[in-house]
Amino acid sequence: MGRFPVRLFLRDKLVISSLGVAIFLNVVLWVYLLLAIKSAENIFLHYTIHFGVDLVGSFANLLMLPLLGLALILLNFTIAYFLYDNLKRLGLLLAVATPVIQVFLLVEGFFLAFLNR
Repeated sequence: MGRFPVRLFLRDKLVISSLGVAIFLNVVLWVYLLLAIKSAENIFLHYTIHFGVDLVGSFANLLMLPLLGLALILLNFTIAYFLYDNLKRLGLLLAVATPVIQVFLLVEGFFLAFLNR
């Protein structure tokens, strides 16, 4: 059984547009967090309405959010590529879900920036 060509996978308009949107949203998250939050010793990383701030960390811990988004882009599109040959719809679903995940990470980044004003 031969491997499906990457070129054909990337020619699918849904795949390439999902990849482009996901990468764009991840870059926006990186830039926003780097510009909106000034490097400080202690940065609030989690807030609940019951307990208030319950997780404090460094600026490097804050950058784990866009790094997680980048890792999810790589993982989801790698899995989508391997599923695309035999289970095309499942591969497309995974590709389309990736920008949605990036939107949730971006919203979380906005909340963290608001919390650390």
